[in-house]
Amino acid sequence: MTSQVQQIDASAAEGGSSVRKMSEADVPAVVRLHQAAFSDNFMTTFGGRFLRAFYTGLISHPDGYGCVAVDGADRTLGFCAGGTGSVQHIARDMLRRRPLAFALPALLNVLRSPRRIGRMFQIARSYLGGSSDDTTAPSAALLMQIALAEERRGSGAAQQLVEQFLEEMRSRGATSVSLGVEPDNARAIAFYRRVGFKEVRVGVFEYRLGAEMVER
Repeated sequence: MTSQVQQIDASAAEGGSSVRKMSEADVPAVVRLHQAAFSDNFMTTFGGRFLRAFYTGLISHPDGYGCVAVDGADRTLGFCAGGTGSVQHIARDMLRRRPLAFALPALLNVLRSPRRIGRMFQIARSYLGGSSDDTTAPSAALLMQIALAEERRGSGAAQQLVEQFLEEMRSRGATSVSLGVEPDNARAIAFYRRVGFKEVRVGVFEYRLGAEMVER
């Protein structure tokens, strides 16, 4: 799975937000942010029920993690999600635990638009293919999704979210974090380069976790 990144301008001050671990109570707000930020993303076409199952399953999985940026009233301003180890392993576990939460929205999505069936099978092969013991070394982590509320662009909350995610992955023993960005998303690419990610191939960036965190 590659990360999906809103166009981000993180050059301004932080604007009074703070970051904490995502809880199940945060998921409805996270889903709304996802839908607003990625309205044309294939994953969004599965609907809110699918997205709620996805984020709930991700943060409850031992290898998954999410964090949210909140204001002083604890309103969710943005989120970041991902995990360590094998994405395929996480996806299989999530499907096994809550099959109907994923299968029904997928079926409805295909019924609404049959031309999506090819894309759905492509994603299924990517996430669920391979042997049951297919794992990626826990030293490798993936930033899957990050998004901000439109009014928080340029607030610095994006950098706070990334820093929190990197620190959590380091604490879990990861030595690198990777993510995917659409090659034409110049602002997101500039943001990730600024916080220390290096492009390892077209559209794929990696952050090597060392002793130092990125500077705020």
